[in-house]
Amino acid sequence: MKRVLASLLIVTANYCIAQNIKVVKNYGDTFPVEDAELRLDKNTHYKVIFDIAKSPDEKDQLNSSINTIARFINMHVAQGVPLENLEVVAVVHGGAVKDYTTNEVYLAKYGMKNPNTSLIAALKEAGAKTYVCGQSFAYHGYTKDQLSEHAVLALSAMTALVYFQKEGYQIINFN
Repeated sequence: MKRVLASLLIVTANYCIAQNIKVVKNYGDTFPVEDAELRLDKNTHYKVIFDIAKSPDEKDQLNSSINTIARFINMHVAQGVPLENLEVVAVVHGGAVKDYTTNEVYLAKYGMKNPNTSLIAALKEAGAKTYVCGQSFAYHGYTKDQLSEHAVLALSAMTALVYFQKEGYQIINFN
């Protein structure tokens, strides 16, 4: 009986933690996985790069790859990894650069505000940094003044990826 109660308390605690601790508010939903055998060590400092090149075809949809960054942060903080132990960088290139344009540019081009603006702002507030490929940005006809205030223009995605990997960042690539 004690084991059942203890298990129930652990499941309930994990569920509450996963539901209540969200560093990136309104984004990056996670699910409790109480029996996971592999988790990040709470005392280790992690440096992670998200390589993002794809964007949804539907212009009114949130970019799920960007939302994955929020999920990564929320999931690990909910499991006890301190936010200060997560150094998160996004390197954005290819078609995904449109998701890092200002609302004004997005509105002029697609007839609606950029659905990613508040997510990108929330990620920056949580400490994530974003570098947009200058080559892709220029190729798609954008100029630096059209870049979201929550991102930095890099010479190229290749430059940013080499730089951050040299600094010890681990790459997560879903492209």
